[in-house]
Amino acid sequence: MKILLVIDQLPKDERIINFGAMIAGYTDSKITLLHVEPFEKTQQDGEALLEKARQLLPELSVETSLCFGKIVTKVLNEARQGDYDLLIIGAYLRTKLSLSPQPLSAASWSIIKRTRVSVLVIHEAQPDLAHILICTGGQAISEPAIEAGAQLAKACNGDVSLLHVAGAIPSMYTGLDEIEETLPELLSSGTPIAQHLRRGAALLDKYVIPSQLKLRHGVVQEEILRELSLGDYDLIVTGSPESSQGLRRLLLGDVVENVIKNSSIPVLIVKKPLYIFPSADSS
Repeated sequence: MKILLVIDQLPKDERIINFGAMIAGYTDSKITLLHVEPFEKTQQDGEALLEKARQLLPELSVETSLCFGKIVTKVLNEARQGDYDLLIIGAYLRTKLSLSPQPLSAASWSIIKRTRVSVLVIHEAQPDLAHILICTGGQAISEPAIEAGAQLAKACNGDVSLLHVAGAIPSMYTGLDEIEETLPELLSSGTPIAQHLRRGAALLDKYVIPSQLKLRHGVVQEEILRELSLGDYDLIVTGSPESSQGLRRLLLGDVVENVIKNSSIPVLIVKKPLYIFPSADSS
């Protein structure tokens, strides 16, 4: 893969560099460090920052790129023109170093929404990449996210939980637990969601990784966050709202934004297939 890793401030972004280095090491990827200075007169500051960042990656082949102007515009342009597979950014781009990081800055969210490249959003680096949670909306648009999560787990010898959240039951039935479909009941049905989950399970089996399917009922973002609170996960993988249309696209965007804001672990938004292995094969 080709990875574009955006560096805004040091030492605050060292966690992003370290996590990006771990991903690159597991996947044998090439990294370009990008820094955006607002004005050309601060070129020397930008060059010094990139050199410090490069020194944090002594075992990797790293290129650097220094741009001038508005960070959102420059990151989007570089991601598009450089034909990158993965963009790595902090969740708090352009927040002041003296302040506690915001859950999600306006600059970061703008980049996440507008780029066509898959994005890995980082709050805090995790010590490992052993447990991956893949969130599926129950449609074919989620399958590139399932495969990306499976490939990452294969590369780092990790395991995967594939989570689907079914809608909350109507309030008139609240308290009647028996009407909530169980996972075995769902998988044995012929519904489109069941067919999708069976395909997802087959994708996980293809990479011969430890995996499990999970089903929750309720509000999507609330159930994802509840699962995170109960599990020892290192990474969330989800599909892209841009892959859907209309109201569903708006709702998915709201889910992704809320998960990023309320999660302390990295979130990978898969916008197109990520071929971590050269032939996207587990062999």
